[in-house]
Amino acid sequence: MAFIVSQRRQESGVRMALGATAGDVLRGVALPGLRPVIAGTMIGIASGAGLSGFFHSTLTSPEMNDFLYGVSYYDPWIFGGLTCFVALVAILASFAPVMRALKVDPAAALRYE
Repeated sequence: MAFIVSQRRQESGVRMALGATAGDVLRGVALPGLRPVIAGTMIGIASGAGLSGFFHSTLTSPEMNDFLYGVSYYDPWIFGGLTCFVALVAILASFAPVMRALKVDPAAALRYE
């Protein structure tokens, strides 16, 4: 994310010089960086649910209802909590580069071009 932002720093400055707001620059920098996280989260939830069902059907015995000490194999709180955790880490990881992109001086970016 930091590399992508550093590659597009001048573009952010030019956009701000042409009248783009900080929100426009934020969307232009942060959203492309979060797209892989969204796609990976969807793939992870689907594969996690599939693997959880597979493990439940192959590793459980008749006297044991749940695989992990009372946690159901399709526990929505676990899936939701892990999804939120991954999203939070991705947002925090992209926060510093995005703030750097917002602090670009438009005049310096125009002189660079």
